[in-house]
Amino acid sequence: MKLRRLLSWRVQIVLVLVVLLGLLTQVFARGRAEQPRIVPPHAKYDGKSYEEWAARWWQWAFSMVVSENPLYDTTGELAANGQTGNVWFLCGVFVGNGSAEREITVPKGKALFFPILNDEGSLVEYYWFDTIEEVIAANTYWMELEQIGSMSCTIDGRTLDTDALLPYRVTPFVEDMPDPLFFAIHLPKGDPDMVGVPDVPILEDDRNLLQSWGVDAAGKVYPVVGDGYYLLVEPLAPGTHTIEFTGAGWIDITYHITVK
Repeated sequence: MKLRRLLSWRVQIVLVLVVLLGLLTQVFARGRAEQPRIVPPHAKYDGKSYEEWAARWWQWAFSMVVSENPLYDTTGELAANGQTGNVWFLCGVFVGNGSAEREITVPKGKALFFPILNDEGSLVEYYWFDTIEEVIAANTYWMELEQIGSMSCTIDGRTLDTDALLPYRVTPFVEDMPDPLFFAIHLPKGDPDMVGVPDVPILEDDRNLLQSWGVDAAGKVYPVVGDGYYLLVEPLAPGTHTIEFTGAGWIDITYHITVK
């Protein structure tokens, strides 16, 4: 009787341990599954390559006047402006000292695409150049000069340093394409009377981005080329997340993200 009772207790203990092990396995598996996943640099997401998403990012950035533009927002209040489709864009900041801490809400199911460092150019901006090839050379020079400083990106505690980010460079030259990747931007009419006027309050600034940089332009600009380091993060799990990225010794951006 004692032996049978002892064996019964041992069986129960083993069963409890098996159940606990199964639960722990599920928890660890769920944790791994919910780790943010970065799309590899040569892969496509939603049918588009990194090069195509970078062009879309610039089109998004140039589509809004200064007072509505997330690039001039340090709090996250304007983060939803211009966002469409299955991919949301994050950004650096054009005001202050290059740092911003934003709190934003992102609908579940949205991937996130953002630059660590980037630059673009056209013959409208670089009007002293004669060819788009000279613009490409200038972009390449500035991007490599900025990259001399360290880059980093931390997503929910997972950090990518400069070496890890180098493969994510997007240039005008795409493998297996004979010509550089050109794209167009479409500028709002803006406020041409205010081109070149300094110190316009951001909330009152109805200029498009080029006008705010002293270039009198509106409508379609083509060709435009870009260069930079970008990440494309698959949709985050519902809940709270943090993304931080730094670069060039002066860029320091933090996003506190609620996905719901």
